[in-house]
Amino acid sequence: MSKLVTVQEPAPLYKAIKTELSNLCWQYGMGTFFTEKVPFAGRSCSSFAEKLTSFYLNTLYQNYPTSIHLLDINFHIYELASGLGILAKHFMDNLKIQDPEIYKRTILHITDNSEPIINKLSEISLLYDHAHQIELHVLDAKNPNFKVDEKPVFVFSSYLLSSFNSRQIELTKDSVKEILIETYINADAAIIDTTEYPPKAKDAQEIKELLTGSNIDTKKILAPKILPLLIHKPVFIPVEESSMPDNERSILSDFIKTQEIKNKTVFNYSYDLKIHTENVVNQIDKRGVYFITDFGNTLLENNMIKDLNENYGSVTCNTICFPHLLHCIKKQKASYCITNHTPNRTQELIVYKYPLEQELLSTFQKKFHHCSSENVSKSLKSLLKLQYTGCYKTQIDEIMSDLNEIEKTNYLILKQIAFILYTQGYYQDAFKYALKLHKLYGELAIDGLLLMGWICQHNTIHEDAVNCFNQVLVICSNDATAYAAKSLSNLFLGQTSESIENLKKALFYCRDDSIWQFALGIGLAYLREGNIDEAATAYSWPLNIQNKFPDLVPESQISEFQNTLNYLIKIHKARNQNQPDSGE
Repeated sequence: MSKLVTVQEPAPLYKAIKTELSNLCWQYGMGTFFTEKVPFAGRSCSSFAEKLTSFYLNTLYQNYPTSIHLLDINFHIYELASGLGILAKHFMDNLKIQDPEIYKRTILHITDNSEPIINKLSEISLLYDHAHQIELHVLDAKNPNFKVDEKPVFVFSSYLLSSFNSRQIELTKDSVKEILIETYINADAAIIDTTEYPPKAKDAQEIKELLTGSNIDTKKILAPKILPLLIHKPVFIPVEESSMPDNERSILSDFIKTQEIKNKTVFNYSYDLKIHTENVVNQIDKRGVYFITDFGNTLLENNMIKDLNENYGSVTCNTICFPHLLHCIKKQKASYCITNHTPNRTQELIVYKYPLEQELLSTFQKKFHHCSSENVSKSLKSLLKLQYTGCYKTQIDEIMSDLNEIEKTNYLILKQIAFILYTQGYYQDAFKYALKLHKLYGELAIDGLLLMGWICQHNTIHEDAVNCFNQVLVICSNDATAYAAKSLSNLFLGQTSESIENLKKALFYCRDDSIWQFALGIGLAYLREGNIDEAATAYSWPLNIQNKFPDLVPESQISEFQNTLNYLIKIHKARNQNQPDSGE
């Protein structure tokens, strides 16, 4: 059994190295949603937005006089942590259709705590159709500060609370303990450091030095390679002995007193969630409503430690303890209504201070009782089966016929169909679906743009292919696939230097075995350029790594690198033998 190297002593969840690396990945902004495969189509799709918009209008119709359309006021609403901005776009699209007059007097403040995301939203075309009705702000969602003269009548957030700092708590009848995370790696662990060229290997000690050091940029690049190596061991300590500040401990204790403890329970406790709830409830209009959609635990019983986090690539999200969230709402003397359509998964929740009519509460439950994407999920499962049973366009038409016109615009549906058609060789049909994705989602149609680029390459239209890949890289600046694909078109266009640079960028960001294909490609590009020395470097560094860390380089790749390197050495020797003596 391999020895373990301690990387971090026991620490709260929010201070664990895993959490730090996850947070660093978000520094890539919007691209993180795509490179880390973070789901975004479920609660940002048009069908969900249609329900959300309708509910917003219903709250206005109830909370304001019957002459609401005659009032000379603007209604300020906020989306917290907008991310890609897709939900905001669909919300305003639907509002314009459902009530044009209210649409004209609704100002949607689209906010995120990431300045790069807000800047990018202001640059791309996604929200252009609603430019007069939206404002973009950088806003700390944990501690939002709304303008005094623009108190929101409606606030909504989607999968925001699961991003807040959390501690893990174990609760029994006899004790309350915080679960700290102790982090190790195997003593024989190693990674390939692609942040320099030619890449080198880092052993366990070097990885530890990196993780405990201050080189943020290197950590960010290598996070996807390091995270799978981390080994966690839970350490249980009484809450009174933990580093938890007294005010946080007091709030936790107050919550626990409200619970009937039957079995051992484990849950995420977030003090940030309490601060967030306080701020939103205190600042919204007296007749305002806060709409929350997030995933978590509705029951405290029988939760397992492994269920407290969701992982998407290098990104970690914390499940919400809904009982604690509801406790925080009650402490603010506010009311709430929560759905229970998927126990222990995504729920919808509204928070309000002004009494809502029972009819409106019933409308909320009716609209959101069922998952908004049931039909889409069913269709996606049918589409996935086609990948293994053979794809026929008539079958796709049958699957699509079960969806309404709004559901047919779902990002995941269009992406899945386009990819299936492409892999089955229906390039023209695949291009049509990819193009539709692009028309609907603009620069955020990353999957559609990649497919369009690949199809252009297939048709040898390399200038258009490069343009598609460039558009991908505007959003996903760390997408190794896009850089590699672009380099291939560069090569066909005779742009050897550009091809080499893009392959090096692909290598820089690569997180899987494609690294060896990129290395081979760089060597071939240098050969085409006639640069034997650089080609030799491209073929030798994998062999250097293999000599020291045999398990890092696949055996199937070794002979290819070695044979080509031997050939280059032979050429180099022949050239040297033909060189005249220096005295001639």
